[in-house]
Amino acid sequence: MESVIKDKLVNHVINDDLFCNAQHGFVPRPSCMNRERWTELLDGGNSVDVIYPYLRKTFDTVPHRRLIKKLEA
Repeated sequence: MESVIKDKLVNHVINDDLFCNAQHGFVPRPSCMNRERWTELLDGGNSVDVIYPYLRKTFDTVPHRRLIKKLEA
């Protein structure tokens, strides 16, 4: 169920061009940024945001029928 919902969400975001160019996760293109690149960015005064979502727990607590209705809308 989790992978079906993730696929639907990713397709929606891709089709509506909602990912920014700096997006490096949940996208079909290469999505890994290695530690060396993070260090380069940080040394150059840039910021690096990292999010590690634990989706299984998230989807276990969401009322599935309500989520499906929202996705359909």
